[in-house]
Amino acid sequence: IAPNGISIDVKTDAGNFKPKPTYEALVEDRGGMGPQLCHIYCFSHVLYDLSEVWLVGWDFQHTFYQTAQHRKKGERRESMKTGKVLESYYFKTYDQIQGMSNFLQGVNDP
Repeated sequence: IAPNGISIDVKTDAGNFKPKPTYEALVEDRGGMGPQLCHIYCFSHVLYDLSEVWLVGWDFQHTFYQTAQHRKKGERRESMKTGKVLESYYFKTYDQIQGMSNFLQGVNDP
């Protein structure tokens, strides 16, 4: 929780390569439990060997769910190695979330 009472949930994805704008910022579908209790989602990407990490962007929790797409468990997805979604989730691509350059301004204006 930030000093101004804003809560931030950091979501991290891992991979072998530097993140691309088409990579997905994911938030799990919690079913009937509703969204997680936070004001802001912050998304990061880390290399599997932990040699580099990127803060790729952020979004207000309510805005994320209003504009994100949804994938259901078992749906086909060609870009995944398994070809099928293992767990339901909401997503936006990295180029659809707000960049970190305006993060502090956004935190002060929810």
